[in-house]
Amino acid sequence: MSTGMDNVTREPEEDSAPIALCFTPLTRSHTRIEVHRGGRLLDSDRADLHYAATRERIAEELGCRYGFDLEEIEQRMLEALEQCERQDSAGQIDYPPAPDFVAFHDAQDPQGNGLYQLDDKGAKKLTNFIMRIHADCTIEDMGQVLHRFEGVVELAGRSTPIQLSSEEFANNEGLKAAVLASAGPKAEFLNKMDIIRTAISRVSSPTSKRVTTSNGWDLAQMVYRAPGGWIDAEGYHYNQPDTDMTVDLEGEEQARWLRFDRLKPNLLPETKIHIIEDLLQLHERPVMHVLLAGVALAVLEPFAGGTERPAIWLQGLTGAGKSLALRLAANFFGDFDPNEGRRFMTWGSTANAIQRQGAYFRHAIFPVDDYKPGIVDQRSAVYILQNYSDGTGRGRLRRDATPNQTRPIQGLLISTGEDIPQHNASTLARTIIVQVPNRPKDFDRGGRCRRNRHRYRGLMSDFIARLIRNGRLSGFSARVDGFRDRYITGVEGVQNSARIARNFGMVAAAFDEMAMYLSDVWPCWETERRHFFEHDLMNLRDRMLQTVSDEQTSNIFLEVLRELLSFGRVRIESLSTPRRGESNDRTPLVGRVVPRVERTVNGNRVPNRIGEGDEIIGLSIALAMEAVQRSLRDQGRPALQATHREIIQQLAQDGMLRDRNGRPLDPAAGGDRTHQARLGGRQNWCVFVTRRDLLPPT
Repeated sequence: MSTGMDNVTREPEEDSAPIALCFTPLTRSHTRIEVHRGGRLLDSDRADLHYAATRERIAEELGCRYGFDLEEIEQRMLEALEQCERQDSAGQIDYPPAPDFVAFHDAQDPQGNGLYQLDDKGAKKLTNFIMRIHADCTIEDMGQVLHRFEGVVELAGRSTPIQLSSEEFANNEGLKAAVLASAGPKAEFLNKMDIIRTAISRVSSPTSKRVTTSNGWDLAQMVYRAPGGWIDAEGYHYNQPDTDMTVDLEGEEQARWLRFDRLKPNLLPETKIHIIEDLLQLHERPVMHVLLAGVALAVLEPFAGGTERPAIWLQGLTGAGKSLALRLAANFFGDFDPNEGRRFMTWGSTANAIQRQGAYFRHAIFPVDDYKPGIVDQRSAVYILQNYSDGTGRGRLRRDATPNQTRPIQGLLISTGEDIPQHNASTLARTIIVQVPNRPKDFDRGGRCRRNRHRYRGLMSDFIARLIRNGRLSGFSARVDGFRDRYITGVEGVQNSARIARNFGMVAAAFDEMAMYLSDVWPCWETERRHFFEHDLMNLRDRMLQTVSDEQTSNIFLEVLRELLSFGRVRIESLSTPRRGESNDRTPLVGRVVPRVERTVNGNRVPNRIGEGDEIIGLSIALAMEAVQRSLRDQGRPALQATHREIIQQLAQDGMLRDRNGRPLDPAAGGDRTHQARLGGRQNWCVFVTRRDLLPPT
């Protein structure tokens, strides 16, 4: 007997009441067979009793399950069929309204299974498979409201899940493609798709479900949601069937592994000790402490105030261990097996793919691995970092020219790379660059970290609950400001120092929260914390300021130009200074010594002197940039992404530009800073610099 058609569950029987059979005509061809005991329905089926094979199958099932005599059951069915035909001829049967569509899934011949359309003439087969929709999901996807249907497809005794959007279900080709993808090529469509779609709807009883793609804090910022559950002040809660809202990221290649867990009370202290004794010792203290701070900052950043977010960049040679450290840290937010490379985004992906995936790592760390300048387009990296820091994304259009959904990165970006994006000081100032040195591998600690990584997400859920429970979220921005003031001291006025100091303030405040959380099993936590704040981060800050200064476009321009002048690859007309290389009149000209302007002192004309042995040089930015860009290209280095005007403005801000008399120009003053000077017999627009600034003594 089959119960699937009428969704009747056979109940266990404990009394000795007799079993009764009941036959009810449904249509001229089909009869309902019910098994009762003591007034309770045990089983039911519907069948066409005109066929001997069908009667034989039903008799065997009833005999096997309930002990009926096979001949007796056969006789009862024939009597019921004869009575039905007699009453039907006399017009004495008021047939119940038959469903327009039914799903047969237990026919004696498997070829008879499928979706059917019923009418007075019988059943017309529509498909050889059965599809039912179990859930109608309303999906909130970053401001958009979408619908997705979830169900199963049954074919040849095999049941496979199916998911499709409302647009796919409404489209004939989309529906057919989804069924074939789920059930396989043996699925048959024996009627029009519009009728098949109606049949699927009629045999389905979907429940409503609300889901969202927004991992992380809710609007009230008191509940942190993730796939599988949510975190509040009491801890982590697994989703229940009646959960009002769930996070669903199953369609995303990397974000689908985001999830949390709940640790047993006895495992929590053990995991904390493991973090301190193994994970934090896996590499140098600045590396692992900054990485742990990034884990905490991912959930604290929305409470930091301000509009910019720092990225963390682990820089080191291949084999230094930076990728393993980052991949282990990702397990604080999910199930990220370090050996499963497909669970991690890499810089080899397109900029659009990286941004889209990063949008779903909301309020979690977003690891992007393996930046190699020789392979990765630097412009894409710069574009991603700038948009990430500003919280913006790349706008795109659909094929019909309507705007597509913009998906900026919403996680805390942590990257690894053999190098950093070059020639872009503004981009680097948005990152915290941590050098990862090569050192002997600690395989024992690494093995323990791999084995215990599944506990990290349970510890993280407890950390988030503690932040909520102890009210540590509301005051986080004030603590960031306090650390920022510490890291701006002594470097006020240095270019990008304010941005860098705030980034370090966020890292320090986040590490402070994590250190306090681990303090119950970390005896020397205050000493470690103080050393990290006062020594490690200070050193990182100073190196960051120097790196950003070195990568400023004007500094690279001057560095390359000085090298070209030193080796005689370009020349300055009338410049009396020794060169290491040889130059002649065919060497490209980029400037000339400007004759000094005499001035009157007490009625006497005297030359204007700006310094012993110094000279004023008219430098053509256009010619110098041409030579610099050619040299960078020949070296395989990225070209400078700056206009002539931007180079002039940066030189002015650095205090290098002069007037014809050698007096420094005010960096804040506006107006044109170029002057005409004759180079190689032609007039050219130049800026004035001193020889001492252009070619400092070696």
